[in-house]
Amino acid sequence: MTDAKTHTTIIADDYDRLAELVELTKTTMPELSFYLKQELDRATIVTAADPSSVQMGSTVRFRDDATAKVRDIQLVYPGDSDMGGGRLSVLTPVGSALLGQQAGTTASCRDAAGRTRSLTVVAVHPPPQS
Repeated sequence: MTDAKTHTTIIADDYDRLAELVELTKTTMPELSFYLKQELDRATIVTAADPSSVQMGSTVRFRDDATAKVRDIQLVYPGDSDMGGGRLSVLTPVGSALLGQQAGTTASCRDAAGRTRSLTVVAVHPPPQS
């Protein structure tokens, strides 16, 4: 769940692939699928990525506002996730909350205990060119 004041943008190719992921996981992982669907439903779809916006493949530095812990992750699709390697799946509450955010914005998500966490994006680096 992102703060309602925050503007979220997602490029069309990512949107299509993420919408398909929501459909594929809505029965096997309904809660995670729901978080991602919420972000997709409120997003503005664009044809070109804003390099300052978190997109698939972006490297993101964010702070958990409750603990002040800062983390660096790369936002990836579930098949590419590897927390030991810093690659976080978009199909997690944190991953879906960060999608489309920009440096300085705050997003909210729920942790495993059901508590709301506020995450502030500190920096965004665009995905490497393919």
